[in-house]
Amino acid sequence: ERIERSGRDILGTAIIGKSIIESIVNTAVMILSFFGWIILLLSAFLVVNTISALITQQINQIGIMKLVGASRGQMIAMYLSLVLVFGIIAFSLAIPLAVWTAQFLMTDLIVDLVNLRPESLDVPLWVYAVMVAVGVFIPVLAGLFPVFQGTRITTYAALNDTGIHSNAAGGGFVDRLLNRLPRRYMQRPLVLSIRNTLRHKGRLLRTMIVMILGTSLFIAVISVRISVNTTQADFLRYHQYDVQVQFEQSERIARLEGAAMAVPGVVQVESWSNGGATRTRPDGTESNRYTIIGLPEDSTMVDPIMQQGRWLRPDDEYAVVINATVAKDEPDVAVGDTVILKMDDRERPWEVVGIVGTDAQGAKIFMNQGVFGYENRLPGRANSLQLITDV
Repeated sequence: ERIERSGRDILGTAIIGKSIIESIVNTAVMILSFFGWIILLLSAFLVVNTISALITQQINQIGIMKLVGASRGQMIAMYLSLVLVFGIIAFSLAIPLAVWTAQFLMTDLIVDLVNLRPESLDVPLWVYAVMVAVGVFIPVLAGLFPVFQGTRITTYAALNDTGIHSNAAGGGFVDRLLNRLPRRYMQRPLVLSIRNTLRHKGRLLRTMIVMILGTSLFIAVISVRISVNTTQADFLRYHQYDVQVQFEQSERIARLEGAAMAVPGVVQVESWSNGGATRTRPDGTESNRYTIIGLPEDSTMVDPIMQQGRWLRPDDEYAVVINATVAKDEPDVAVGDTVILKMDDRERPWEVVGIVGTDAQGAKIFMNQGVFGYENRLPGRANSLQLITDV
């Protein structure tokens, strides 16, 4: 407020010491971390299902080993050693793929999104240590339950096991329902397949959890990627140029554009006028300061998505287009309304002719450059230069 009272314009504020890309990077890390935990959970379920199926197929062999003197501890050690070997093979293949994927995501997502290239893409040693620990201990921990459960069977039960348990045949709700259905509607192979599917309900539940979470994760990944690409595409609709140059003071448009076109590689140039304004509300209060952008009447570097109303016309004088952020901050303003804007210590009514989507850069109000220059006593001048190059 003290700076404004001194007669200086405040176009925006920034927190010193906080990078402008911090929120973007933190969001990306949070999403990827969430996906990583879900994938880790799915892998644990897969280990449990795999070991359970393996032990179920080897029940008779377990009985034979117990018959010849093998102890339960020896069999537990044997199966956990098998799980450990599988884990070592898995992380030996997974670590190079994980490192390559992380580097690809960094270059494809972060670098392209924020236009910032890190000094190094090397993975810290502690990350390798974490991946090795996860690859070794998670499979072993996940395999403890099926191994302990499968090896506690008695020798007699293991040798006489046929794979069909008394509590799984004929006593369940699904079995009773299948028995009541006419055979002409339910053929015997179909009935057998349904019963076999539901015989091991725990394994079926774990399989369904893996399939549901896996499908949900796939849909979430696709949705996030589409959302990021859509947001980036919407942002670029307001910035259809390659280079933007900001000036401390407004300069003559002819001089700026002439100097820019003399640079090799520049094929098109536009001069924009940037400033600020506040809205004087009907109750006499003032809004926060909004960014004002004065665009050339024939601008081709802005292609906004209209939410309501229309875009600026060359013959518009005191007409403005607000973005969705301004519309949210000023809920009483609609297309066709007249608002009082204060620029250069002067208030004037403006007609709102349209509302466009936001470009993720805050509240903005668009108007024709000629009117902007007249109201700010800067006719024929601009303080921003947009360039399109041939590279």
